[in-house]
Amino acid sequence: MPSIPLVCAVDDDEALVESLDGLLRSAGFVVQTFLSPDAFLAWSANNHADCVVLDFAMPGMNGLDLYRELRERGAGIPVIFATAVADDDVWHQLTTSGAFAVFAKPLDVEALLAAVRRAVTL
Repeated sequence: MPSIPLVCAVDDDEALVESLDGLLRSAGFVVQTFLSPDAFLAWSANNHADCVVLDFAMPGMNGLDLYRELRERGAGIPVIFATAVADDDVWHQLTTSGAFAVFAKPLDVEALLAAVRRAVTL
């Protein structure tokens, strides 16, 4: 029997994290949420996610820096960025980073779920 994919959500907005938790669970995923990149990095030292939905603008380490740290550690986790930042330079960095997908907030939940489903089948 195949295991249920584990999707992590990392965002400093507690309400959004709770929404993502409910959305992803209702779609059949196991979900782990984090309110900071540091909390996710500590968890990921001993655990593995099948996909990460990641905010860009967070206090301290931003989402792109977290993504780069994961790559340096050799973690081949598909990352989906979700950001409210509308800056062209940031969008260029995110879309050329090698991330699986990039979405603007407010999120198109159907498109996000479709991307997560594709990402966990890699």
